[in-house]
Order: sequence, then structure tokens, then C-alpha cells
Amino acid sequence: MSKPISNRPFRHFPLMPDLPIHWRVGDDALIVISQGKLARLIRLLLLVGDDGFTTGEAVPALGGPAPRVGSMMDKLRKKGMPIATVMEKIGPRVHVARYHLAGEVEVLRDEADER
Repeated sequence: MSKPISNRPFRHFPLMPDLPIHWRVGDDALIVISQGKLARLIRLLLLVGDDGFTTGEAVPALGGPAPRVGSMMDKLRKKGMPIATVMEKIGPRVHVARYHLAGEVEVLRDEADER
């Protein structure tokens, strides 16, 4: 068995709340309200910072098996969220995507904080 190339430890994140989160990018007047799995994903992106996360690391935070992280990232990108994807080599012919915010996102209201 070959040794993984990536030296990043696998991280486990807690379940993120799925309550609505109100956000915008930069000084954009458009305020976006996301809830459910998208809200969980936004909270995870804000939590991890530049280190990012892989789909495998995100499973507990998103609330269950087989989250469609790539699809959810596309939805957030279409709403203007700056998300970067970096491919990491973890084995001889195995790569995983690591996601992180590529710009400033301002949270205007987080209903999870109000509970």
C-alpha cells in the first residue's frame, strides 16, 4: 500500500446549524439568504478559513452521508460566493478537491446565533 502524498491530517467538524444565514460579497447591495445544507456549507467555509476542507471532512458538518458538495458549491458560486477549489494529490492516482473561500464574505445576520 502506498503512502498518501498529502500531509494534512483528516479533520472532523461538528454538525453545522441549518438555520438561515444572510450574507453578501463585498459592498454588493444584493443580500443572499441561504438555509438548509447551503447554510451549513457557508458556516463550514467561514469556520475553516484558508485551510479549507474536503468532501470527506465535510460529511459530519453537513448532516449525513453523501452530500453533493460539488453541486452545492456550484449553487453558491452562482449566487456570487467566491469559492476556490484546489486539487490535492492523496495517493499515486488519487486526487481530492479542497474548498475554501477565495474572497471576503460578509455575514449580515446568522439566525443560528439568535437561538
